[in-house]
Amino acid sequence: DDFFVANAARSLCQLLGEDPNMTVRIRACWALANLFDVLALLVEGGTGTKIDAGQSISVSLFQDIVRTGVKAAQDSDKVRASAMRLLGNAMRWRPNDTEMLQMVAAAVNSNIHVNNAKVQWNACYAAASLLLHSRRSESEGEEAWKIQMLKLLTREVKDCKNFKVRINAALA
Repeated sequence: DDFFVANAARSLCQLLGEDPNMTVRIRACWALANLFDVLALLVEGGTGTKIDAGQSISVSLFQDIVRTGVKAAQDSDKVRASAMRLLGNAMRWRPNDTEMLQMVAAAVNSNIHVNNAKVQWNACYAAASLLLHSRRSESEGEEAWKIQMLKLLTREVKDCKNFKVRINAALA
């Protein structure tokens, strides 16, 4: 039900962005990441059912969720790990929103090389999603985030002590 999906996304976004309790923000971010994982699968037709990207969530709600996710990418490590997954999944769902893509890429890039392996792993996962689903741009300015992202991922493949992070960086 589209109305339920939109209301759930709006409520989770509000909890993630405004609740002072970290446990609530952790759970809200995790649930929102899961919701966008399912929406991305539906848009891509991975479940046998295909939907239109704008069917369940409006552009303005999508942008609010992405902005909240970018803000959550600066929260505690437990929130950031899910924020990375949320942002990667969200951009799978609507990959051609250039303004949001720039914000998400900056947030992902800032979390690829941090001191928490789970955040790094999820940032590499998000980077793979961004690189796979973003359209090719003619503008050098729009491609700059890809160059920076690839440099950061290469560094993780080469230098990261956590093998799972290295694998995900290489897969991206």
